Amino acid sequence: MILLTALIFILSEAIAEGLVKRNYPAVSDILFKWWVQILTAGALFLIWLLLAVKIDEYYPVIKLIIGYILFRYALFDVIFNVSAGLGINYIGSKKTYDKILSWIRDMWGIGTIWFTRAIALFWAISWLIGYKQ
Repeated sequence: MILLTALIFILSEAIAEGLVKRNYPAVSDILFKWWVQILTAGALFLIWLLLAVKIDEYYPVIKLIIGYILFRYALFDVIFNVSAGLGINYIGSKKTYDKILSWIRDMWGIGTIWFTRAIALFWAISWLIGYKQ
């Protein structure tokens, strides 16, 4: 359930941001800044905490936070690029995050970024579904 909730949040934000960016770039810059991402992440973790208290099950919240960040890293850019009409390997140039990814791409190639996204996706899924031994 946690994985599905994270997926819905990431998909809805990435698709909405991509479509707004494609049609109204100025509105996108105003609407989707850091505060929207922090607001959605905060709402998501609040929902998860309330559900965890209701179910009376303990699961470390730090695993949820890191899992969500890794899941977002693995999926968000790909979904955003497709919905914004950009190339699937497109990396921006304004944000610090984009500059770091550009540096990695220039040094080791785009395959390295896809490999780290695959690892992040595997790690995030295993944490968000609550794998226990």
